[in-house]
Amino acid sequence: MRAVFVNYVHPDVPHVSAMRVRCFADVLAQKGHQIVLLTRTLNDTEASKPAEQVASELLSHDWSRPYHLACAPLPDPRLQALRRGGLLRPVRMAIIAWHYLFRTGVFSDWAEGSRPYWQVLAELFRPEVTWGTFGNTDTLAVARGIARLAGAPWAMDVKDSWDPFIPWLLRGILAKRFGDAAVITVNSLFQAERSRRWFSQEPSIIYSGVPAHLIELPLNFPQEDGFRITLIGSAYNGENLEVFVSGLRVWLSGLRPPERSKVTFSYAGADVKAVERACTDLANLCRIELHTYLELDKLMRLCMASNVNCYLWSPRGFHHKLIELFCCRRPIISFPGEYAEAFVLAKETRGDFNCCKTENELVCCFGLLWSKRGKPQVIGDTSALCRFSWDAQGDRLLKLMRTIVGDRPFIRS
Repeated sequence: MRAVFVNYVHPDVPHVSAMRVRCFADVLAQKGHQIVLLTRTLNDTEASKPAEQVASELLSHDWSRPYHLACAPLPDPRLQALRRGGLLRPVRMAIIAWHYLFRTGVFSDWAEGSRPYWQVLAELFRPEVTWGTFGNTDTLAVARGIARLAGAPWAMDVKDSWDPFIPWLLRGILAKRFGDAAVITVNSLFQAERSRRWFSQEPSIIYSGVPAHLIELPLNFPQEDGFRITLIGSAYNGENLEVFVSGLRVWLSGLRPPERSKVTFSYAGADVKAVERACTDLANLCRIELHTYLELDKLMRLCMASNVNCYLWSPRGFHHKLIELFCCRRPIISFPGEYAEAFVLAKETRGDFNCCKTENELVCCFGLLWSKRGKPQVIGDTSALCRFSWDAQGDRLLKLMRTIVGDRPFIRS
């Protein structure tokens, strides 16, 4: 199969927004398919390649890996002013509405920057399908534009909800504009339910995965003489972080000093400064380790060596980190809530999942897990967890795409 995958975020950006499309592109290329990954350039100083160079590179590319095509935005004074901030609200809203209604969206400068490659990809690469992931409408417009030129179907991927990203007056209009996708993929049941509000196509759930070799790592039990609590991910607005740390403080205060000396609280994520401020009062109660962004391999090894792994829940979306934590096969705490989907996944993977809605529930859960220290248990069903590998989910994506593609021989000319 030949496919063009479209994502606004460059694959080298160390953020979850870059991961999904990049990893599926890699997996399908490893399975013998020819994949073009079209994204934005990594930074503002990087220039786009001439279309002639892209054409030449397509003909000589080693398709055991994706061909990455990075496109620089074209200058757009209005969008540049919008991103700088400081505009009056009526002016800001007018610019946003104008770009949604009369252009491809609020990243139309990037979409226009990619346009010189559309014809090259359509005529030379001849994709059988294109797949655009929604983080903005411009990725959808680019995927659809290339597909139309190639006479191929296009697929929409919804990894972010429509409602928070699209102004409410424009949601129906834009959903109708992009309602011609052959199929819609989503990264969770959460997104499937929200996709149905706007699109008639029944969404197919394709979870973002975890590298198979990390799922199959030998389980590294925590040290018997220690107790590590690890918090990962975003702190969001900070309110839940404050309550979480307060619950941890209350639980620690109930331990005897020799017991507290065995406890380590570690954090890994982008909000190190916020966590450091919140943990000021914990310094005399336990050891504290703070990590900024960790590569997934290091993060999962840290979590595998923890007695419990925690994350702060946001109701705005599905937390992919939950699947990563299930694959670490250690107890999990979500605070202060979760959707039913998390409990379904816990049952399917035989995970030890604890949803604490209040500070008191959190204190009790820490106490229960503390009482089980030194009694290592094998948590999780490896065969079930392997169904959430990138490879396995890539097979699901491939099977879906094959239902909408036709027989289009690849012509090198």
